[in-house]
Amino acid sequence: MPKYNHYILNHLIDYGGAMTMDFITKDSHFFVSTVHFIDSTWTLKHGVMDFHDYTPELSTSVEVREDFEKSMKSHNLWPDILKQRLYYNTDRGSNLIRALDGYYRFDDPCHQMNLLSLHLTNPYSDRFLPEEFRISDEDKKVLFEIDMIIENGFKIINGVNARITLKKKVKSLGPAIKKPKKLDG
Repeated sequence: MPKYNHYILNHLIDYGGAMTMDFITKDSHFFVSTVHFIDSTWTLKHGVMDFHDYTPELSTSVEVREDFEKSMKSHNLWPDILKQRLYYNTDRGSNLIRALDGYYRFDDPCHQMNLLSLHLTNPYSDRFLPEEFRISDEDKKVLFEIDMIIENGFKIINGVNARITLKKKVKSLGPAIKKPKKLDG
């Protein structure tokens, strides 16, 4: 691990980088932080810096910050480097926002788009969205149907991936989406 730590440290000092951080709460509770940077050849690199289980009771902003800084110190990344050379991409969880007070943090656009798409069709209240973002019930129905198609698509993909023989067979067939053939007539 010392070579890995040295490699990352040198690149962050020379070129800066970004860190994504999130809590995973599906079926079990994990915390993950991943570093992203461009090396001297302008190649984008990624590396998991921390991945461990946590208990929801220990996820306050103070505990998250202490845990994060302790983990980063184990990689020789000290708070001065973390604050000066990295940008942090997180969701809008109040614990992460407060834990990264004093760091360069910005909202994860994927989380924000997911929330926006959810609340376009199912707002917190009638006044949640400004008038220009409100959509008709017909459009909400179409978006809901698209969401169901995507959700069912993921179920199919996960089902195929869970069955090794079927996965190999599907993979051998090549891409499922092919250029349409011209119709005669």
